[in-house]
Amino acid sequence: DPLQRQKPNPEADISKAAREPDIGAPKYIKIGQMPDNKSCVMLNRSQEAATRLVLERRRRFSLIQGPPGTGKTTTAVAIICGWLRTQRGPVLASAFSNRGTDNMAEVLHALGIRVLRMGLCSQDKPYSLETRLRECGAQRGEAGLRKVMQVTDVVCATCIGCGMGPLDKITFPFVVIDEAAQVIEPAVTLPLGKGAVQAVMVGDQCQLPATVLSQEAQKGGLDISMFDRLLSMGMEVQLLNEQYRMHPQIASFPSWRFYRGELKSAVHESARKLPPGLVLKTNVVLLHVEAREQSKGASKRNPDEAACAAWLVETIMRLLPASLKGDEIGVITPYAAQVSDIRQALPHQARSQVQVSSVDAFQGCQKDVIIVSLVRANPRGDVGFVSDWRRLNVALTRARKLCIVLAHLPTWLSAESSLIRDWIGFYPAEAAEVRSFQRGFGGCIAGSSLGPLPVELEHQVSSLRTVFAQNRPAAAKLPRVSVISKGCKTDAAAAKRRALEV
Repeated sequence: DPLQRQKPNPEADISKAAREPDIGAPKYIKIGQMPDNKSCVMLNRSQEAATRLVLERRRRFSLIQGPPGTGKTTTAVAIICGWLRTQRGPVLASAFSNRGTDNMAEVLHALGIRVLRMGLCSQDKPYSLETRLRECGAQRGEAGLRKVMQVTDVVCATCIGCGMGPLDKITFPFVVIDEAAQVIEPAVTLPLGKGAVQAVMVGDQCQLPATVLSQEAQKGGLDISMFDRLLSMGMEVQLLNEQYRMHPQIASFPSWRFYRGELKSAVHESARKLPPGLVLKTNVVLLHVEAREQSKGASKRNPDEAACAAWLVETIMRLLPASLKGDEIGVITPYAAQVSDIRQALPHQARSQVQVSSVDAFQGCQKDVIIVSLVRANPRGDVGFVSDWRRLNVALTRARKLCIVLAHLPTWLSAESSLIRDWIGFYPAEAAEVRSFQRGFGGCIAGSSLGPLPVELEHQVSSLRTVFAQNRPAAAKLPRVSVISKGCKTDAAAAKRRALEV
């Protein structure tokens, strides 16, 4: 539980060792143009503090925690620019996923920095190995890579890619690792083992954990990243505490529940207004869907929640311009079978414009409107791996303007996990609507509507809110690892496997 974790301890041995200055490296003469401070990246106070730890204090090893929307990649890029500007290089910029690595390469290239993307990269990208070889008039091979490295300041590669043959003989004194909380310990040693004299790990242990498919390995603690393990040992960490993504109401619950109230909103409510004419009036909404979950192989599905998601998408799209950019609406659900059901239920014109994916696939993404289908609906209060608070944190922090949660309230009100109960209690009625979805005549999506909760559920919701308003109780403790029912294991593993392929 993030609220139960011990706070960083400056006197811990690991903190003292990390604060030691780096041992230095030969002066490096940068090859590409270097943007000045003003045109490089604009930083807020917490981002500047993080860069100072590395660039001015020259800490040997630094951890930077970046909650959702706080600019983790921006901070990493600023550190890379600072290294090159002060004759420190070459630099290895690594990340857990291909998407994260591509993002860093794209930003660095846009700033005019000579960057090389090793590994899986489209050949037509200006920073791909093929493009750089053509620029040098060289062929693939050891000699060709040497020529390319002579005109390269920064190499971008995934953590696993850092262990591939082409980079074996190259030393990188300065290493930054993005998405560090998602990387298993053996993989993160690959970029760190490239001769680093100064290393920075940027991540967030409160979002998706390191990817380990084996349940036995998870039980043995092999899904704990080095980032998370060092924090548990008391290592100091610099928190990026200003988020620029979410409407302040959306951000307020994750800040309270996962970040000790330290996550502040740098975006104003006026910049995150709801579409005019929307039937929903608050930026945070929970819709009760009376349903029963169904099994589909090892996965789960909830046709009624799929119908509700499709109705919401159709309703919202009527209020948006006819030509969408693709970043307006997204639907998140933890089960592969539900992803398929929702895609099939969507209006035909929405299927190419609305992203419907698992939580893992949405990590690092954002949309104006996010609909979260929790799927689980049973009389036992069994929510399986959906109770993993890190996954729910990711799901609840993807929306810029409107976050809608679809849930079977009786299941979640009786579940072992208290997260949805805390969510309901935290928001007063004027800040978060809690209503009931009612399907159209004969179960049709057309003619569906929203109505009040059943009387008993309304009473339970009101009681939770009254208790919070009067007593402001501490959040109930969340489990470190969720109890995963047998039927959910394969689906959770499949979701992680798909995330690795992104």
